[in-house]
Amino acid sequence: VEELYPNMAVLSQLANYLEDPNSSLEDVARLIRSEPALTVDIIKISNSSFYAATQSCSDVDTALTRIGFNEVLRVVALILAKDLCSNDLEKYGISANELWEESLMVSLLMEELAMASHLNKSKAATFGLLHAVGKVVINNILEDFCVDIYWDPTIPVSEWEIAVVGFHHGEAGSRLLKRMEFPPDAQRIIKHQLNPEKTHNPDKLTYLLCYSHTLARALGPSFSNIEYKLPSFDWKEDIIPLEDEEITSLVCNAKERFNEITREVFSE
Repeated sequence: VEELYPNMAVLSQLANYLEDPNSSLEDVARLIRSEPALTVDIIKISNSSFYAATQSCSDVDTALTRIGFNEVLRVVALILAKDLCSNDLEKYGISANELWEESLMVSLLMEELAMASHLNKSKAATFGLLHAVGKVVINNILEDFCVDIYWDPTIPVSEWEIAVVGFHHGEAGSRLLKRMEFPPDAQRIIKHQLNPEKTHNPDKLTYLLCYSHTLARALGPSFSNIEYKLPSFDWKEDIIPLEDEEITSLVCNAKERFNEITREVFSE
């Protein structure tokens, strides 16, 4: 994965910058300028109608000022996640587009739930985008070792992963983030996203990530399942003290933003 997606290191550095109260927009601009392709994408996105751009900009500094310091992490994560989801996960039977759309859905649901819970929405959105990075790791392992085995959707994916490689995608993703020096909280949240209730003193965002990716599956591809049911967890009322109607409203907000991003930011 490191060889295929070297720009993940940029996201790691950026995540650490935004954890540091002494970092500045210039630090972020310097990092982005070091990656020409990322520079072009940042400028392009800042000029999109998604950011209500009325005048075109052509430099990173203006683009970042328009986007905003705290929003940069989410925008860069969007760009890099799109790149990370550019290949099919053949061992899972998941196309590149399906992986990207699911990652974006989870990210937007995380952002909405984080705002309702008064948590950091940029971090939440980024963790949502990265929630399935471990599947990319496991898929590449199986392909590299020419293992001719494929996920049967009738089996819970984590059970299949443990049976085949000895660990699930949460653990695989966490190991990758640790190797790439992401902040410790990012490593923990990705690792324990499948069963936060079994984790010692988990971060609240871990629960939100578990809820969000479960909800995304219920919503179906591109929010297409209009008869979805909200997930049920024993810890839900304690962690997400929202009524079903409020969560349904958040889902509508996420769906609207999903359509805006796919149409206005990442349209071909």
